[in-house]
Amino acid sequence: MRPQLDIGAITVSLGMNQDDAFQRLSGAGYKPEKQDPETWLIKAGGTSAQISFREGRLVYASREWLTGHTGELEAVTAALGSLSGGGPASCELSHHPFSAPSTNVQWTSLSCGERTLRVGVGRADGDQVRAVTESIGTL
Repeated sequence: MRPQLDIGAITVSLGMNQDDAFQRLSGAGYKPEKQDPETWLIKAGGTSAQISFREGRLVYASREWLTGHTGELEAVTAALGSLSGGGPASCELSHHPFSAPSTNVQWTSLSCGERTLRVGVGRADGDQVRAVTESIGTL
């Protein structure tokens, strides 16, 4: 079974045909916004998601778990629960601090096969950064 990711009311899977993905999205009332020739942004239920295609097939999808309605702990707990729903038993944990003149963000990633959970906290351009993102595939 190919890795799947829930985006709002629909589920996408790696290798999914682009036309099928857009048919599901439009059927659920979503209007993807084109970011570049292969990548689309989707606003879904107070949060956002991103999908990317190569040669007409889904190669990457991500969704934000942290919304205005969830706290950080709830978002991490929900994302970990989703990550535990399938895939290989072994995972890799890594830490990726990012610093630039106006940015300092600590990223931690948990990768299990083609599924990844990224948690970030810090500041960028004076604004607080809080992110909990689940993804499948690679860009």
